[in-house]
Amino acid sequence: MRSKQVKIAELKTHLSALLRRVGKGERLVVLDRDRPIAEILPIARDVSDVFVRLAREGGCRLGTQRRSKIRISALRSTARLEDFVTDEVPDADLP
Repeated sequence: MRSKQVKIAELKTHLSALLRRVGKGERLVVLDRDRPIAEILPIARDVSDVFVRLAREGGCRLGTQRRSKIRISALRSTARLEDFVTDEVPDADLP
């Protein structure tokens, strides 16, 4: 999460612009005479916000299907071991 330090006077002067930056994911540290006294953070809405932030930073790519609509079904295995074994390798004489 990006962070910006601002003094109280700058916060008072540019409050609206700074709050827009917080809304976009930036963290503000408020300083009183160069001493941190407060922190303004964006509200964490839900888990999907993590993916949106990662996508914005280039850490992932968002899919087009809603995660709540994904249905996962059990795999049906019809393969047998014999399907994977081949007799093409000649028998080797082992000492």
